[in-house]
Amino acid sequence: MRPYKKVLIAVVDDSEYGLAAAQKGLALTRQLGADPALAYIMDTRVLSNPELGPSYIEIKGHMETQARETLDELAAMYEGGEVKKYFRESHSLFKEIIKVGRDWSADLIIIGSRQRTGLEHLLMGSVAEHVMRNSPIPIMIVPGRVKS
Repeated sequence: MRPYKKVLIAVVDDSEYGLAAAQKGLALTRQLGADPALAYIMDTRVLSNPELGPSYIEIKGHMETQARETLDELAAMYEGGEVKKYFRESHSLFKEIIKVGRDWSADLIIIGSRQRTGLEHLLMGSVAEHVMRNSPIPIMIVPGRVKS
């Protein structure tokens, strides 16, 4: 019996941290023989700035294009067959990640972490930490810092 049959790999940007987590997640799904899904959750909080004016549509379009291209690039890395892809927009990234995981009946969620500390952590928060604290689905957090 496979312990994890459906693994959701959550990405919230195209940073090196998210991409590294996705690569590790895809490799793990191959090793486990699990079905992978990629979820790119686009952070729409930046779009709620009323000063954006008419450029709102242009900025949102650019963000969505970048998100979909990232999903396609990540899916192309998977050598084990088909990858389910989810694209969502949300003001609450961690809630949307958990929702996608529940809706897809994931057995495991994999997410990257920048491992912010101190003031940066206080101001920016941690999506991975919020997912870990609120998800009924087991979580694997891939640390972003490389050992020197």
